[in-house]
Amino acid sequence: MIIKKVLEKGPGFIIVEDSKGKVFRRNGGTVSWRCNNPGNLKNGPFTHNFNSVGSDHIGHAIFPTYDFGKQAQYMLLFSDTSKYFTLTLEQAIKRYAPVSDSNKPDAYIKYLAETVDINKDTKLQDLSADQRSNLLERMKIYEGYKKGTITEV
Repeated sequence: MIIKKVLEKGPGFIIVEDSKGKVFRRNGGTVSWRCNNPGNLKNGPFTHNFNSVGSDHIGHAIFPTYDFGKQAQYMLLFSDTSKYFTLTLEQAIKRYAPVSDSNKPDAYIKYLAETVDINKDTKLQDLSADQRSNLLERMKIYEGYKKGTITEV
């Protein structure tokens, strides 16, 4: 399914129109699944560059497909023009998931360093392609990616 438009949104669901004009309810699961947004990125100018079609009820970008959401997260962290690219893992996660947004960045950093087998002082720009891929997968897991249900309405 390619999401074209957000019709309604609320806690635990979004109702969207797909590219064929059909309407679907994406219910349950987690924000990252409902919004095709494995990194839980907030909607804004950056996500618009990756075709976000709107936001959920708390501001997370909704992408047309999972691949658009994954690409947005990749470019946010690993583009050579990104504000994250030259940061260490610790610096990047403290910016990406700040305490001010009710996150626990120290636990996030510890989890990523252990599961990706890197040091918290490793710069994102120094990660290999495999490490970058693994980091994104581990971030998806930490962000709580869990599928829900899709029903046509």
